[in-house]
Amino acid sequence: ANWSILKESIPKFSDTFGATNINKKNIVISPFSGQRLRNYRNLDSSKYLDIAKQLSDFGFNVIFTGANSKAEQAFKSLIQETEGYAFNDLIGELSLIELMSLISCVDLVICPDSGPSHIANALGVNVITLFATSNPKRTGPYNYLHIAINHYEENLRRYNKKGIQDASWGERVRSPEAMNSIRVSEVIAQVKKVLNESY
Repeated sequence: ANWSILKESIPKFSDTFGATNINKKNIVISPFSGQRLRNYRNLDSSKYLDIAKQLSDFGFNVIFTGANSKAEQAFKSLIQETEGYAFNDLIGELSLIELMSLISCVDLVICPDSGPSHIANALGVNVITLFATSNPKRTGPYNYLHIAINHYEENLRRYNKKGIQDASWGERVRSPEAMNSIRVSEVIAQVKKVLNESY
């Protein structure tokens, strides 16, 4: 498929929101994936906030996106209560086409295994996807698997007591603790590597 045609056809709705900053590198953080029973894909909210703070301190323009679930609205409140930081909070504000437009305009997306990961992949936008409970080779953004944060095999051994060679193709790690294996520091390091920044 010629995804460049798709990217060029998307209206620039993000300009209306003033979310992007032409003087900075822009990063979308979409913290939440739709939760299904015993399907744990979301990083702790405090870690996402720490990631956003550090990126903001480094001079990046951080934009939050998401839907209207209770968890996302609770996180939205947490953002609003954070003093000293001017994050662009678009959680619950964008239609799908507006989200696509915004993602097409930014330098990087950070998210769990979710829709925004695949949107960024389709649009040719760098995406750091966070994996701890599912195999990125099965569900990940195929053009950006090399920059994903991947703790799946580690957690297979820890929680399922299996090596990758012994697991079924679609096997998931069903522990709510698995996402805790992802560290803020490794996400920040990957952002710097992907965007060729040093601090």
